[in-house]
Amino acid sequence: MTKTSYLLPHSFQRIGWALLIACPFVFALQLWLFNGLELIPQKYSQFGTLALYVTAALSALFVGLSEEKQEDEFIQTLRLRSIANTAWICFVLAIVSALIVDISTAFRTKGIFSLLSYHRLFDSVIFAFFVYIILFRFRLYKYRKEAGHEE
Repeated sequence: MTKTSYLLPHSFQRIGWALLIACPFVFALQLWLFNGLELIPQKYSQFGTLALYVTAALSALFVGLSEEKQEDEFIQTLRLRSIANTAWICFVLAIVSALIVDISTAFRTKGIFSLLSYHRLFDSVIFAFFVYIILFRFRLYKYRKEAGHEE
């Protein structure tokens, strides 16, 4: 019985990191073109935002779903634990942010209204991918650091 891998080849990870590094530059270019130089009318700024969103989504996808150089059972266990913890973190953040938004809206709390537009961030798949990448990479780093001290 053959195992089917649902992960992308390791080379996609490099592409993902390059796209992730490109995100701040795409954001700066967007601000410069639409606000600084005013070369492009502001009504077209959603296309710059779309380019940034697609760049961030592809980078998260490529980094999060590509194989490591040496993919073994321990790496798969780390992936599963990171996915489970990501689900917990994202669900808790989504519930807490929804409660805060609903309570502040009900009581018309003015201090929190600036944060109301960000509460949907926690429902985003891209946010979940970034949480997963941070958790997985941190655990992998810790494991490799501990393994390096044992040798």
